[in-house]
Amino acid sequence: MRSLFVNSTYEEPVLLDSSFTRKYCGIMSLRAGCALSCIAWIGIGFYGSILAFQFKSPIFSYIDQGALIAQGVICLLLVIAGGAGLTGLYAESMYILNRAHKGAWFAVFAFLVDFFVSIVLFGIQEHDNADWCFDQSKNNVDEHVSLPNSTAIPFTPPSSNDFYNCSKLWQDELKFAIAIYIVFLIFFIYWAWCLWAYTQKLRVLKDADYYTSEEFQMRQNFPGPPPPGFYNLPPTKSGAVHPHINSNDNQRSMAQVASDFIDRFKS
Repeated sequence: MRSLFVNSTYEEPVLLDSSFTRKYCGIMSLRAGCALSCIAWIGIGFYGSILAFQFKSPIFSYIDQGALIAQGVICLLLVIAGGAGLTGLYAESMYILNRAHKGAWFAVFAFLVDFFVSIVLFGIQEHDNADWCFDQSKNNVDEHVSLPNSTAIPFTPPSSNDFYNCSKLWQDELKFAIAIYIVFLIFFIYWAWCLWAYTQKLRVLKDADYYTSEEFQMRQNFPGPPPPGFYNLPPTKSGAVHPHINSNDNQRSMAQVASDFIDRFKS
């Protein structure tokens, strides 16, 4: 995949024309599109979590309660990620967006994995689904059949599950779940990618603004500190030489004194 930006972080960023993250869906700004994605995540998450905690599923007629509870918790994560992304987009905060896009990737991955597991679980529980469908349909059928002469005769529903099209219902729900999963897979990954792309774009823009700002220019033109060793020197008169720097101060080292003593002894 080609790079998102062609210039360095010290220059104005330029998005590649061929990048599919330059415009959201190719028609609107990346920031506004990411906001719509976060709103969609919040709506889908709230809808899925409310139904799940009521032990209902928007797709499957029958599924285990454990799977519904897991779905509700993961949908709440999707709501939190969408809310964090929406807050970061509104405030244009890199601190929030850096965590929001990571949370969005995690929530999307967890949602898609949970949805896939639910589809597999629903597929292998065909017999349990047929029994549930038969019991629910049987309870809704009147046990008496009324004749035109106002007489009623007992009616016993057949024991065959196909009488209520339970197998057909299971097949239709499984196909519908797979189709919805493919849609979620495409859109959720694209939305998370756009949120990440806007985070990178905002980072480059803020870096470019900083390196062209007055503060950075002042830091570049500010003189450096004086060399070490000259902080505690006392002031001297013009043209005078500091006594500690004068090499002809009539002081001799121990080596010179010892050498003179030996020369005198030899003479």
